[in-house]
Amino acid sequence: MNEFLDQNIVEVTNTNILSVHPKDTVKKAKEILDASNRNLLPVLVSNQFVGVVFKKGFQSIRKVQFLMDRNYDVSFDLDKISIDQYVDTSVKSLGVSAKIKDALEFFIEHRQYYIPILDGKNFVGLVTPFDVFQFILKSQRR
Repeated sequence: MNEFLDQNIVEVTNTNILSVHPKDTVKKAKEILDASNRNLLPVLVSNQFVGVVFKKGFQSIRKVQFLMDRNYDVSFDLDKISIDQYVDTSVKSLGVSAKIKDALEFFIEHRQYYIPILDGKNFVGLVTPFDVFQFILKSQRR
């Protein structure tokens, strides 16, 4: 089992991740989240990691939008609200030199169910516990 845990984190990193820019709109982020069936999106500026936006962060906007429209016949355009105020910049990350065992310790220590993997400040991809489990199972079958 240790040979799996000592592998580089890049081996399990999901690099096929859609992202958004802080100036993108709530509508765009919501559409990407809905289409990709994800709960979060990395926020990047020139491939440099800024933070993440969560699907649940947009739920309050939808509730306010519904109430305003229903009670006051006033609607607002989600295509005009940028996501920059919804970005969580307190996200912890790991570098590309980390090992899989570092990711497991990270999940326990930080209680964060995803790990942005960075090369310096550049975003490489995300790792989730599912990615680690899938890698270990595939490796054991070989």
